[in-house]
Amino acid sequence: MNSEIANNLSTFKNHIEDYDRGYRELVRDFEAVQTHMKALNNMWTGEAHDALMKRFERDKITTQEMLDYTRQILEDLQFADTEYIKCENAVAGIVDSIRV
Repeated sequence: MNSEIANNLSTFKNHIEDYDRGYRELVRDFEAVQTHMKALNNMWTGEAHDALMKRFERDKITTQEMLDYTRQILEDLQFADTEYIKCENAVAGIVDSIRV
């Protein structure tokens, strides 16, 4: 059984751009949360404060790891797009060089 993989490069590029926009929004929102938490950190002290800040530090590490993973996926998609374009151009060059 022969199967074929096809990729519409303009659609793929649009999806990558959408993913990139979403990633940048996540980063911006995460930075805003960190800024707000820094401000909140200075507003009070006590046991509840310490528990909240400890929990936020754990969540911050987890969130950063997720953002790093998301960025890696974006980079992989961008690499795949570049490789698909190279491949299509190479195939087009071969087809164009064939004399009929």
